[in-house]
Amino acid sequence: MADRMGFKPVFYITHILTPPCMFLLLYLRGNWVYLGAMLAGFFVLATLPLGVTMAQKLAPGGKSMASSLMMGLAWGTGGVLTPVTGKLCDVFTIKPVLTIIAFIPFITLWLIHLIPKEGSPSN
Repeated sequence: MADRMGFKPVFYITHILTPPCMFLLLYLRGNWVYLGAMLAGFFVLATLPLGVTMAQKLAPGGKSMASSLMMGLAWGTGGVLTPVTGKLCDVFTIKPVLTIIAFIPFITLWLIHLIPKEGSPSN
């Protein structure tokens, strides 16, 4: 999709669709929870390859270093914040904490605006 539409539209689409899928994961019952988990995981991780590709375009001479930094930052941030989320879930229970976390993609939509459009002079 990013090859046809560009990075920004894909980022916007995934950030807009992630919260509803997170809510599906949290509020569906029975076997339907698997559908919610699949959709939430898909949209949460869909932009990871785009971030790596954008970093490789910024540093064409060090593509492996750019990939390592982006993947390390993504997985490292998740690893560092997992105990914090776990502690919050211990205090407040899991459903309200994950409900608040589901809104984070809406909050980060303004960051997508800062991504330069492909083909622009700053890119």
